[in-house]
Amino acid sequence: MRIGISRLARNLDTYVQWAQYVDRAGFEFLGFGDSQNRWADCWSMLAITALNTRRVRIGSFVTNPMSRHPAAAANAATTVQKLSHGRTLFGIGRGETSTRDLGVKPLGVAEFEAYVQTVKRLCDGETANYQGGDLRMLWDVEPVPIYVAGDGPGIQELAGRIGEGAIVGNGATPEIVRHSLDRIRAGAVAAGRDPKSVEVWWMVRLHFAATEDEGFQQLRGYLATYANTRYREKMDQKGVPVPEDIAERLRGLRRDFHFDESLRAGFDHNAELVDRYGLREWLGRQFAIVGPPGRCIERLRELEAAGAENIVIPMIHDDVMPYTRLVAEQILPGFM
Repeated sequence: MRIGISRLARNLDTYVQWAQYVDRAGFEFLGFGDSQNRWADCWSMLAITALNTRRVRIGSFVTNPMSRHPAAAANAATTVQKLSHGRTLFGIGRGETSTRDLGVKPLGVAEFEAYVQTVKRLCDGETANYQGGDLRMLWDVEPVPIYVAGDGPGIQELAGRIGEGAIVGNGATPEIVRHSLDRIRAGAVAAGRDPKSVEVWWMVRLHFAATEDEGFQQLRGYLATYANTRYREKMDQKGVPVPEDIAERLRGLRRDFHFDESLRAGFDHNAELVDRYGLREWLGRQFAIVGPPGRCIERLRELEAAGAENIVIPMIHDDVMPYTRLVAEQILPGFM
């Protein structure tokens, strides 16, 4: 199993030192999130990362099709590809905070595919027809591998059909891993591709705590935010059976969720919803790996046995550098 890490950043003072540590420590991937109203620009930060690292793969984790024209997206990606000397991937999903803050809805699957294929062709130096017009990059671009991100069956099958890779938003249980792999492989087979050619990266929220219950308590805000996203639609098609009583509670959480406050430090309303609706343990077991380091390694081994070869740990902690060091010292040695 290869282990990567991803983050966002508002305070840029120590970002370069953090990225250089990630590079030295042995992480296999460094991703940066893209939400244009909420934190630093994704591609600017990836350019800085490319210039200050030598080994680690980097990429958007993930961008969206609404905040940039495909020519602008391709230009950003191929620029960073050059700066990183071939270490960059283009991770893209339909959008969450980024599209909401723009006041637009995510694209449908067919429109999303057209956007992704356009970016890919432009990075390959080809002419692409997009929305009735021809586009072409007029400088010496470089190919960038496309990694399609999503949890729903339609997007996962699309990743298998067209992506060099797939990004799954939640891979914290063997059941979810197996379900998503089935969908990605089905898409690849339908397109006449070898399923093994599609590299899959799994988002796994990992949190050290004395006990699982203590860890779930500390992650309530994040559990609420991710549940609001994951169960927005097609609740019964995400690889985990959702009993009707749980489904009703999830609908209540989503109804009362305050989206605009979901990433504000010290805001407890959404975290409290997890307990109000009795979802702490159910969500925690679906979305996170928590506990002492030894137990976290055991859980990761279970995911590996189910077929997860690459995981990315999102930095959901305020003290990014200390927590990154803990992961490097306590988790990475178990997989090297």
